[in-house]
Amino acid sequence: MKKEILINHTQEETRIVLLEDGKMVEFFIDRSSISEGGLKKIIGNVYLGKVVNIVPNLQSAFVDIGLKKNAYLPLDETLPVDGKRTIQERLKKGQEVIVQVVKEPISTKGAKVSERISLPGRYLVYMPLERKKIFLSRQIREKKERERLKKIVQELPLLNGGLIIRTEAEGAEKDSLLTDSEYLKHLWDDIQIKRKGTNAPLLLHEEVGLVYQVLRDLFSEEVAVVLIDSLPFYKDLLNYVQIISPQLKSRVQYYSAKTPIFTAYKLEEEIKRLYQPKVRLSSGGYLIIQETESLCAIDVNTGKFAGKDLPGGVNSMEDTAFQTNLEAAKEIAREIRLRNIGGIIVIDFISLRKGGNRHKVYQTLVEALKNDKAKIEVLPFNRFGLIELTRERKRESTLNLLTEECSECFGSGRIISQETLYLRIKKELNEFKNTFIGSKLRLRVHPDLVKYLQAHREELKNIVGGEIELISDYSLKHDEYQIILH
Repeated sequence: MKKEILINHTQEETRIVLLEDGKMVEFFIDRSSISEGGLKKIIGNVYLGKVVNIVPNLQSAFVDIGLKKNAYLPLDETLPVDGKRTIQERLKKGQEVIVQVVKEPISTKGAKVSERISLPGRYLVYMPLERKKIFLSRQIREKKERERLKKIVQELPLLNGGLIIRTEAEGAEKDSLLTDSEYLKHLWDDIQIKRKGTNAPLLLHEEVGLVYQVLRDLFSEEVAVVLIDSLPFYKDLLNYVQIISPQLKSRVQYYSAKTPIFTAYKLEEEIKRLYQPKVRLSSGGYLIIQETESLCAIDVNTGKFAGKDLPGGVNSMEDTAFQTNLEAAKEIAREIRLRNIGGIIVIDFISLRKGGNRHKVYQTLVEALKNDKAKIEVLPFNRFGLIELTRERKRESTLNLLTEECSECFGSGRIISQETLYLRIKKELNEFKNTFIGSKLRLRVHPDLVKYLQAHREELKNIVGGEIELISDYSLKHDEYQIILH
């Protein structure tokens, strides 16, 4: 399988796509440079916090880490203390604690934090406050390799505490593991230095940016190339790869072609599709994906697929449903990754009478989900014909990042966010800016977008090298716009 990582970087946002055999399977977006609050990622950050409230009934505490909402610290995320089994025994109001964000704040909920600090490197994960123990990734299956890695790590002189040997460590040399351990020790030493003589709340360590996380976690020997369309950013990433995986440095390349990188790879339309609920299947069937705050429901439908095109001319409802469900299972696994859907997911496959067929659909789904790095638990078909699964939620879903609540339907629907529309317009102006030179430009948009564009008018003028007239037009849909030369 050929894997490629494509990175489109601008001042306002960074977009990252992972391709497998030319097909988009993961999509990441970072707009922290222009977003107000909510979109800036804090997962992985380490804070010095202060306990502001202890709730014995919930066996949890709330910690002020300097954000708008206090963070949630449950008992099972506190450090064990001999003989102290309850939250009120382990923590006291006003106590200062070092905590790490393990789940982003979502909607009305604050961040979830843990005292079990975990610092990831390229090959190792360092847990400085845990007892000294070595854990190995289950994905490293060969006994000799597991023993080799464990022996090397046991001999590392620098780290006290718990260590996880990551899947990426398979085949790594001793020097590479030593370099990684030195990097992790430096991180923890730096946190301890910042902690001294300071008061909570305070940010002690900021997790590396999204692109660096993606390279750290996804860039491996399996990835043929990493293409980046920004020269300064390319140079920064090259230096980072020199630290984490110097043997892969030659695979990081600068994309210099005139055609925008995502346009060249036909990804822009694919990305627009990610906030649409309907996903068409090649068989003629389709999925309906509905995300809510509490869960995600996925419905599978046969559509135009009537069974007549099945091998051998088989034409039955059972075979039609079975074939559609098999295709749907593979596509659902892909869509969950692409849309970064977390939490509870309920799938309503087309009803099947044969138990063997249901089992094959279940197995197909489980197999298709194996490439997903998020923690997933899949339950078999229940008596209502539904499959339930839970997927680790570490970041906001793609839908929440690209859209906003619709003000006209009281939050029951979602529309493309003004930020997304602005960046789409800006990309189009950049792509065709040579056409606009010397021309007067009119930009006709829905009234809701005019105020947002006025705030960014100078940036748009700089692209086209002249004036832009903004025209409010109620006849346009919220996500429609017209660029007019005159």
